[in-house]
Amino acid sequence: MRDIKFRAWDEENKTMIQWHDTFFYDTSAVTRWSGDFSYIEMPLMQYTGIKIKGKEVYEGDIVSEIYDDIPDIGVVYFVDGMFKVNFKSSEDYALSGCNLDQTEVIGNVYENKDKYEELYDFFIL
Repeated sequence: MRDIKFRAWDEENKTMIQWHDTFFYDTSAVTRWSGDFSYIEMPLMQYTGIKIKGKEVYEGDIVSEIYDDIPDIGVVYFVDGMFKVNFKSSEDYALSGCNLDQTEVIGNVYENKDKYEELYDFFIL
């Protein structure tokens, strides 16, 4: 079974906040209301359960993959019960179907918003 983890982007402080199990017991840093997820003020990103080159992959991460000697970049997202990658110049793939030896995490949609703006047509920020 995979770890259930979340992180959130703190726009005000321009920093990524990592949570552990304590997140489920004290969410006041994010919600301003302890224990109530309906008031979340920061976007949450869930851990996919996959590591690429030792780095945990979350929703909203930007990945680079080389397929048939052609580099491509895409954004990790969750749809229809699975994590997928929406690549810029090819079709979407299940994250678990990517060649992880040829893939690396190069950023995320919040910290690298200006650099990869063309990837955000489908991703709600």
